[in-house]
Amino acid sequence: MEEKSIKRNYTVSLIGVVLIVMGAALILSRLHIVPYRWDIIFWGSIGVYGLLATALAFVTRRRGAAFLGSVLFFFSIAAILHRMHLVESAPWDWFATLSLVLGFSFLILFFYDPRRIGTLIPAILFGAYGVFYYLWWYDMIEWFDVMHYVRIYWPVLLVLWGLSILLHRRK
Repeated sequence: MEEKSIKRNYTVSLIGVVLIVMGAALILSRLHIVPYRWDIIFWGSIGVYGLLATALAFVTRRRGAAFLGSVLFFFSIAAILHRMHLVESAPWDWFATLSLVLGFSFLILFFYDPRRIGTLIPAILFGAYGVFYYLWWYDMIEWFDVMHYVRIYWPVLLVLWGLSILLHRRK
């Protein structure tokens, strides 16, 4: 019973922190210290909320909250980078960005519980697609080279998946 009230208090405090961040950012923009960009303030607040939710999930041992909080945090970082034009923003880039967000979030899920080695497989798959897409988009690698290596080495993923199943069953 006591644990439920602790979780509720954390939820209220997270929303309070987001409101404080948004209010402080709006005050700084009114004083012309920070240029007013509502989209940056919004995504920054979502990012702070996601980061705090992820940190609290590690403390309160809630696995689902760790994943959702990290998705919010990494997606807000991607949105800010796209909005500030630090990363090119085309409609077809968002699929690769979402893939990177999911890859990092599954990696956070692995750090949450390292015994679940199976969470590394989606982290590798999603992350690799996003990384290879952006490396190709910025002309650092050739797509045909990537496809050549994928065609040759994709069975390694099957071996790693089989090993993770065997190691999981032994424990």
